[in-house]
Amino acid sequence: MKTSNGKRAWLFAGVLSIISPSMVQARPLGAAWPMWGQNARHTFRSPFLGDDSPGRYRWRHHLLGTAYKAAAVTGAYGEMIFTSDTGTIYATRHDGVFLWTHELGSSTMATPAITEDGLVIVPVVDGTVHAVDEVLGGLQWVYVAPGEAFESDAVISDDGRVYVLSSSGILHCLDESGVKYWSADIGAPTPRTTPSLEIDGSILVATLDPARALVRVGRNGAVLETLAMSDGSGVSASPAVEEDGTIYVATQGGSVEAIDPRQGTLWWTPLGGEFVRGLAVGQDVIAVGSTDFNLYVLDKATGTLLWSEDMNGPIEAPPTIDDNDIIYAGALTATISSYYPDGNLKYVIAQGIFHGPITIGADGSIYSTIDWSSWVKDDGGGGIVVAPDTTYYSRGDTLTVSSRIFNNSYLDYSVDLRVWVEGPDRVVVDGVREYGRFLPGASDENEESLTIVFGRENPLGAYSIHGVMTDPDSGEPLYSDSETFTLGYRLDP
Repeated sequence: MKTSNGKRAWLFAGVLSIISPSMVQARPLGAAWPMWGQNARHTFRSPFLGDDSPGRYRWRHHLLGTAYKAAAVTGAYGEMIFTSDTGTIYATRHDGVFLWTHELGSSTMATPAITEDGLVIVPVVDGTVHAVDEVLGGLQWVYVAPGEAFESDAVISDDGRVYVLSSSGILHCLDESGVKYWSADIGAPTPRTTPSLEIDGSILVATLDPARALVRVGRNGAVLETLAMSDGSGVSASPAVEEDGTIYVATQGGSVEAIDPRQGTLWWTPLGGEFVRGLAVGQDVIAVGSTDFNLYVLDKATGTLLWSEDMNGPIEAPPTIDDNDIIYAGALTATISSYYPDGNLKYVIAQGIFHGPITIGADGSIYSTIDWSSWVKDDGGGGIVVAPDTTYYSRGDTLTVSSRIFNNSYLDYSVDLRVWVEGPDRVVVDGVREYGRFLPGASDENEESLTIVFGRENPLGAYSIHGVMTDPDSGEPLYSDSETFTLGYRLDP
């Protein structure tokens, strides 16, 4: 639903009380990473530089359910938006404090997509598409496709069209108010396949059918062309389209192919394993991760293999490339690392179960979902970690929140600390503050616990715990951590 300039101005003014000034960016700058693949062409290339040494968690959320099947996106105000497979959309401020959540009513595997007018679009497995407001999280519209299942991500065109693809192979084209323009039968199954847009606005859809591995659909919904790959296999990965129109495809057969829409195949390079979700297109290189544990990097012009790296686990997520052609990649049950274009290791960023690609913010921060959490990494020193006893409570139970603060740097400094618990509708239940807490270098210690006894005055529902460390002079948040839990009915018989 398009909003008028007046309404956007009202929303902007109304949210200043919960969004810090450093979070606010002018809308013309756009979002740093607004959808799967960074853009509708799915190049997985950031226009920004990644942090030189992302050595600490700025914040980390431990979630109910898993968040690792989709990527995080960053909005026009610097907020991070991501989904959990329990069917929740989360939005957090740049310091990690939750702004809002939206319950979808069913599971989702999709990365959110943000329109220019500030709508967050999320397809859902139950055959619905939800649009919520980027700033406040309010539901704007729901599109329903009976009998369909959406397992992949929405794509937003420059003119505001929304494209969503069902796992059975039906491509839906909607306007920004959720009204369907048309739907097209691709003619083959397309689980977890995200459509890509070409320069002329045509839509490219990858399928599992080797005879129609790529299907080109016109803006009017007509199927224009079907293409087979040179290795004879199907495709589940999102095609990537460069600004000059060249299409790069990673196949289920483990090869990468470059296609000129007018001349046909420019080159194709057999590699190994299977390519699952996509590839990254840098200024001079192509990067792709395989189920055979290898990160492969090819020359963009010729397809020549430049180098490969065994990452000690199968790779499902596409790599990400920053504006200096630094490559970020992660493997399942292994590490997320960054590499220079020549293959030298730059930095080991994190370890864990890594299914989704990383996202790079406008300030260089590294965002991702890993294990059962979402996180942001940057360079810096101190941090705080909060944790409940468990993730489910009933009235009469006692919640004990443990907190730990640490300083990874060798510098001594002071911080203000705040730990608090929020209930449904972001109502604060209880909290503690400490001003001017001295943090010696290379320190790690436990804080005094916060204890809450739940009574009848506490509504049932989703609760969250937040710990924030701020600069005592400027009030700027330095680091935060959050956890979620549920207050529900007693489960004992």
